[in-house]
Amino acid sequence: MKDAGTTVAVADKAAKIVDRGPILPTTRAWFERRITEVPTLVGEEGVVEVVLCIDDSVEALTPKGYTPITLKNGESAVYPEQKEALLGTETFGGRSIRVYRIERRAFHGQAKGALTFEGPSALDLGGIPGSAPPPRSIEIKEAPPSGRPANFREGDVGLFTLAAETRPKQVHPGGVTRVTVTVDGFGNVPAALTLPVRDGVSFGAPQVRASTELRAEHLHQTRIFTWDVTVRDPGTTDLGAVTLPYWDPTLGRYAEARAALGTVAATASVADEAEPPDGAPPAPHLSVREVDAPFLNPDSPMTTAIGVTMLIGAVVAVVVGVRRPRPKKP
Repeated sequence: MKDAGTTVAVADKAAKIVDRGPILPTTRAWFERRITEVPTLVGEEGVVEVVLCIDDSVEALTPKGYTPITLKNGESAVYPEQKEALLGTETFGGRSIRVYRIERRAFHGQAKGALTFEGPSALDLGGIPGSAPPPRSIEIKEAPPSGRPANFREGDVGLFTLAAETRPKQVHPGGVTRVTVTVDGFGNVPAALTLPVRDGVSFGAPQVRASTELRAEHLHQTRIFTWDVTVRDPGTTDLGAVTLPYWDPTLGRYAEARAALGTVAATASVADEAEPPDGAPPAPHLSVREVDAPFLNPDSPMTTAIGVTMLIGAVVAVVVGVRRPRPKKP
């Protein structure tokens, strides 16, 4: 992985955003939507969580008919963690409240413009008066144009690495090898890659596998792309390299991940390699009769010996039969 371009100044991320409905002295429970990491660019990862705040005078409360957050112009993935986890106690308006995490999501904007959050809500908070937060929109911009690589795709924002493997390394002309490229990292992991263009090489449709896990309080994603690649021309072919330019929000600049696909040797088939060169005498052709069963060859000494033995045996049988006394009649 190497840097591409120079550092570009961008606006600092907005401070944490907390949204809640109107809290009255009689309000004993309410939802809060807390955007703990606020993105500014298309594809940049943010974090939003929903907490349920309950007045400490309330012993227990279970939301019924809960409706989670919805996003407009955004995608999200839920953190794989225990729901309704007690985060602790806080002080609000001079009273003590317990705070439970209901859900937490990593999200990103799909295009520039307003990214809008709606919800959460519940049909019933256990009969206790409560409230839900109003909608909230944040502004999402495109990555800076200054220093942008030519093949940068809008939304490729995060921190990524590439790794590639090609197997087998040797095929027949027109044969197929398999190329696997793994994209690994944090942020909006690309759903497609730009392939190198090489004469005599054809890439088939990709097969894609994806996985997500929680690392260091952020979602870590892996996408594995696999192509069947046809190598038409004989000789050694360099398949080139896959490059992934991206915007690194932690450094505020463009960078590039790169993985070489290696070379593939296309050689003649086994049958072609066995043919003698021009002018060379052909190799002797060994038949099954001569090699595996010499006794079937009429010109073979072994066949002659076998024939003589069988003839002598027949004569002896005839003589013995002639000399054998006939049985007496009763």
